[in-house]
Amino acid sequence: MKTYRIITLLAIVCPIRALAQESVELPSRSITVESTYNPIFSEVGKIMPLPEKESASRQQVPVNYLTEANPYGERIRKEMNVFGLESDNVKSRDIAGLLRIGYGVRNISDGLLDFGWSITDRDYLKVSGMLDGWNSKPDKKWQSHMFNSNISAEYSRRFKTFDASLKSGYGYSRFNYRPGVLMSDEQLAASSLFQNVRQGELSGAIRSNAGSNVDFYVNGGGQWLIRDGLDVNGTVRSNKEGIVRFGAGFNKALDKGSLSFDYRQKSTVYRWQGLYGCEYTNFTTFTLSPVWHYSKGEWETDLGLNLDMRTRAGDPFLASPVMRLTYSLRDNFKIRGSITGGLEEYDMRRLATISPYWSEENRIYDGYTVFNLSTGIFYNNPSKLSASVDVGYRYTIDEVFQVAQDSMLVTSVFKQQAASVLYLKGALDFRFHERAQLKFDMIYSNYLGSYFGRKMELKPAIDASVFGRMTIIRGLDAMLTYRLMGFHKVVGESMPVVNDLSLTADYDYNRNISFYTTLKHLFGGNYYYYAGYRTLRPAVLVGVVYKL
Repeated sequence: MKTYRIITLLAIVCPIRALAQESVELPSRSITVESTYNPIFSEVGKIMPLPEKESASRQQVPVNYLTEANPYGERIRKEMNVFGLESDNVKSRDIAGLLRIGYGVRNISDGLLDFGWSITDRDYLKVSGMLDGWNSKPDKKWQSHMFNSNISAEYSRRFKTFDASLKSGYGYSRFNYRPGVLMSDEQLAASSLFQNVRQGELSGAIRSNAGSNVDFYVNGGGQWLIRDGLDVNGTVRSNKEGIVRFGAGFNKALDKGSLSFDYRQKSTVYRWQGLYGCEYTNFTTFTLSPVWHYSKGEWETDLGLNLDMRTRAGDPFLASPVMRLTYSLRDNFKIRGSITGGLEEYDMRRLATISPYWSEENRIYDGYTVFNLSTGIFYNNPSKLSASVDVGYRYTIDEVFQVAQDSMLVTSVFKQQAASVLYLKGALDFRFHERAQLKFDMIYSNYLGSYFGRKMELKPAIDASVFGRMTIIRGLDAMLTYRLMGFHKVVGESMPVVNDLSLTADYDYNRNISFYTTLKHLFGGNYYYYAGYRTLRPAVLVGVVYKL
């Protein structure tokens, strides 16, 4: 029997107890800000399991795998599990992982490399890589192309009181632009509508070993991105961006609680090719976050605040609360409420150059949630059912909107403005005797007020996902993924509905080799990202997985 682990990737600088929250949301959503939309098309159907070893159980540590394509050149990767350094069962020079490769009609490609190597009792190496791509021809004149790839390596070593790690990676993406459908043959001949995106990263971290009264961490690193190759009617569209991050913090255990303190800093340098040569912008953000966690009986409480300073990016000084309250009616049933906020790292200043009709002066910078008020209930029976329902209200300044004059997003621009949102969230994870699993989540968002007049907004009113898995016979699993997104109407018109269904079958030929096939985009499927709107045709993907 195979076990599928689907873990939501949370970008948490220091995973301390004060910030822990229950979640049963699907991995098919990538939400930059809670209840808002980051237009990413789900690829949950590509989820494949790691093999179960015919040996003693091992401690689990994260290994990344691809589920979603990021629309502006970066990759969103979720986590699988493979054994790690802390397990007593891990022997020196032990290796586990997988290699997956697939190809299908319309040049749909799928590749994945993930493995971990316990070099010694103290040294561990993890290598991850991926590729995916597709072609689609929604009309006679224009064909859509997309290709993405990346590879990374991370080395970690365990010392007596702390762990240290070093990571590096490189990625390449290539895609073309929708405006070509409106160009004449002469304009197409004079233009190059393919955007190349090259990116790299180098980072390191030190984290104390578990078990001490004071846990600490220090991390830092840099990213760079180069986008070039795009030439629209003789105008070069290229830009470069560098991001440097630093963070440090500690968590001290107290009687019936703990105290944490985090410091985060991000500096960016951004250069684009404008009408009058190269132009530059840069800004830095600083964040201090003290949080006190207290628990007594059935009550758990977090009290703290975020103090933020931004240079050259909107209001220079901002503050927001960190308040959470949880009451356990029973061991598996909780009532919770929170008032939170803080910096929203869009990392989307560059998106103004993704749209073919950008304006260089419309620089996009990080937003800020002044407060996010929510309340809800959570039920968790680990062997059968997990479910949650939350309702809330959020107020964010400098939220990013992509607005369009037409449903093809050919003439779209990016704006930032304050946003007030009422939202409802629900999630369900049902398991049946380890033979089947059904996961569902949805978000309904109602943006209050008026936004940008008659232009359509790329913000869905409802966004729902379904993931199902069933073991048909021993060694054969079937999976279903479904995504539904509906948009608000503006002056009687709205963006086309996303209505996407994919089916996957995975067969274990033996302990090390399995075969899979995916019927993708059975309803056609709409694909949204910041370079435009595209329609995908149904396709078939077949592949093989080799497991160590």
